[in-house]
Order: sequence, then C-alpha cells, then structure tokens
Amino acid sequence: MTNIIIIDDELHCANVLDNLIKKTHSEYTVTGIFTNPSLGLEHLQNHPPDLLFLDIEMPNLNGFALLDKILPIDFDIIFTTAYDQYAIRAFQYSAINYLLKPITEKNIVKALSSWEKRRKKTS
Repeated sequence: MTNIIIIDDELHCANVLDNLIKKTHSEYTVTGIFTNPSLGLEHLQNHPPDLLFLDIEMPNLNGFALLDKILPIDFDIIFTTAYDQYAIRAFQYSAINYLLKPITEKNIVKALSSWEKRRKKTS
C-alpha cells in the first residue's frame, strides 16, 4: 500500500488533490489530510508517508519550516503551491516535483507516473 499525506491550509485545494489521486490512482491511499500544518507535522513525525503533498504558503508554519523540523526526511515530497518563486528552494529540500495550483488531473498523472518510475529505480 502506498501511503500519501496532504498538508495544505486550504481545505478545498486539499480535497481537490485527494479526489484527483483517488480518480487517477485508486491503488494509493491518502491516509491524512491536514489543513493545520502543526497537526500535519505531528502526524508526519509519528507516521512518515511514502509521499507528501505539501503546500508552501501556510499560516504559522510554512512548508519549508515544517520540513526543517523533521530533517532528515525519509519520504518523497511534491510541493503544491500557487507561487512559482519557491521552486529552486523546494528542490533544495529534495522535492521530486513542484505543482502550481490549480492542480489538474494531467498534473497529477504526470507527477505520480514520474514518482513511480523514480521509486522503481531506487528499489
């Protein structure tokens, strides 16, 4: 089972992402959706996923600050954000992809296909 967590302060965006994953990759399981980054951090520390979809701009704890609290990171990260200016910094956190909102079905299919190929190469 592939374990996915979504952390995004906008519930609508998190739900869209969850629905797109279910629609395109029904074999994957979204085990957590967190709109509060602090609660998401706590869950990550106790239950690391295979893949994390992480927003960057969130109140109180942005995506980068969240990751700084759990280094070293032993799961893959796809950043989801409305801002393109964070791309270089995201890849410094070993992001495997960077999706700009609004996220489409095509974006998810490409991102997850790329992730699957990467996982096969490392396993």
